[in-house]
Amino acid sequence: VYKRQHIGAEQEVGHDQEHDQETEDPTTTAEVDNQKLSLIDLRTARAAYIDIDEFIEATGKIINNQNNEIHVNAVLPGRVNEALADWGETVHKGQTLACIESIELGKKRADYERAIAELELAEAEYQRIDRLYEKDAVSERRFLEVKAELKSAQINIQYAEKMLLLTGLNKDEILEPPDEHQTIPGCSFHLTSPIKGVVIERNVVKGEKIDPGTCIYKILDLSSVWVETDIFEKDLPRINRSTRVRLDVPAIPNRTFEGEIIYLGATVDESTRTVKMRSLVPNTDLDLKPGMFAEVQIVVDSHKQAVAVPEEAILTGEGEKYVFVSHGDHFDRRVVETGTRNREGWVVILSGLAEGQDVVVQGQH
Repeated sequence: VYKRQHIGAEQEVGHDQEHDQETEDPTTTAEVDNQKLSLIDLRTARAAYIDIDEFIEATGKIINNQNNEIHVNAVLPGRVNEALADWGETVHKGQTLACIESIELGKKRADYERAIAELELAEAEYQRIDRLYEKDAVSERRFLEVKAELKSAQINIQYAEKMLLLTGLNKDEILEPPDEHQTIPGCSFHLTSPIKGVVIERNVVKGEKIDPGTCIYKILDLSSVWVETDIFEKDLPRINRSTRVRLDVPAIPNRTFEGEIIYLGATVDESTRTVKMRSLVPNTDLDLKPGMFAEVQIVVDSHKQAVAVPEEAILTGEGEKYVFVSHGDHFDRRVVETGTRNREGWVVILSGLAEGQDVVVQGQH
């Protein structure tokens, strides 16, 4: 994009550029002879049409996506026979995290097995009384009593099964209790991971007693993360839930991440005059880590085919921004109005310059 202005070189001016020279009204025109040009390392760049996004810059912090965080809790009191998953370990859905031994579980299993036996007895008695009732060998009252006993036995086994399911067991484990890491048959159960993720917290060790509600493990799915940012209240009218965001993370150079806004705070912090904003960012490679800082760009507008120049071309003085337009052997000082800057260092020119004009980017000071 840059071209060197060589000593004694004449720049070819086309018909359109001649027309621009005739119609422009430069603030200042400076002529530079070849001898002076030979002492200047002069470089120019051409104003060009580009597509550019306008954005608000802010600083953010990567945090856990709480929708992807699971707490694995104890439902029954007991003792930890084995704590199999460790800090930072990646676990899969259904993988065994720990083996717990619980007397309460043994009681619930006994209730379930007792209910099975009572149901079998009630079914057999009902079949016997039903045959007799068809032959008028028993009274209707006796038949109805046995029928009610069968119904009660069915309800009892359903209740006993639900009590076991509430402990976290599935139906296969109810029918065939695990035999690994147990000292008392029928009193052990395995805690498994409900999702694929990373162990971010382990709160027990082997042999430790636990109570109902104890958080044994925390598992986090890092396939996406949240980015929390403070937004000044003056910028809120330009931001909504459909606004895109881009992230540069200093710890991960040469990569840009994209996401979407999922939450804008409902209140303003009176001390900072800011509002909390939360963005959802995909993290398929698992490179983003909770706790990292990020430079956030909130894309609030897009400009298609806008005239832009490298930011090195823009000078500031006397409260104005200006560029030097090259015409080969002389240069015009042109006051310009600038817009947004993109990530590659190009700045939109809102007025004062046309596409195709050459501006000085080095040697103009």
